[in-house]
Amino acid sequence: MAGIAVRPPARRTTPPSFPKVYGAAGVGELVPELTGAFYSPELEACARFLARDESLRLEIHGPYGYSAWGVRPVTRDLLVLRHEVLPAWTAVVILERIEDRVTGLQLSTRRTRQLEFVRRGGLDEFKAMI
Repeated sequence: MAGIAVRPPARRTTPPSFPKVYGAAGVGELVPELTGAFYSPELEACARFLARDESLRLEIHGPYGYSAWGVRPVTRDLLVLRHEVLPAWTAVVILERIEDRVTGLQLSTRRTRQLEFVRRGGLDEFKAMI
């Protein structure tokens, strides 16, 4: 038909599949896997996960400041974050693994996509980085 524009179908991107959905017990299972320091060369910042009671927290320290996020696991490799001071700020973390060991993470917020953090070591190394 001449003169009629046809729109191509919208492209859909499929997120990675995440096999297991966690309940509240998932926090305890993740703590040993997330213990240690993570570093983002792009942001020049370090991050660490902290267990508090039945909850999990992510702290990020860098030259541009400090932020703390409440962590809720959705699956073994997918975490949803809520900023502790500004609860309207949310983020998503995808854990990266090699041979079932967490080796890094990707942080995505409304303004930042797939910011990479790589595992660096334990708590002593984290304290040395900040």
